[in-house]
Amino acid sequence: MSATEILDTAQTVILLRRVWLPRIVYEALPFVYLIAGLAAFLATLYVPEWYWIVPWYVLFACALIHSAIYLLLRRLRSRSRDT
Repeated sequence: MSATEILDTAQTVILLRRVWLPRIVYEALPFVYLIAGLAAFLATLYVPEWYWIVPWYVLFACALIHSAIYLLLRRLRSRSRDT
């Protein structure tokens, strides 16, 4: 293996490791995403003129809100299967 292949393998292993979060942080994560998404969306409403950054705010807000809804629905499905 070449040096770049070894480096690519090491980076892949680091990126695929599981991350341990405290339970309270794990449970609050979708709500943090939702609040941050709503805050980013509201920030676009307070920009006085149309700047180049406004579409990025909207895109970031939609991505955060989508992630929050996805996490909430996935957790609800897994909890309903467990019971």
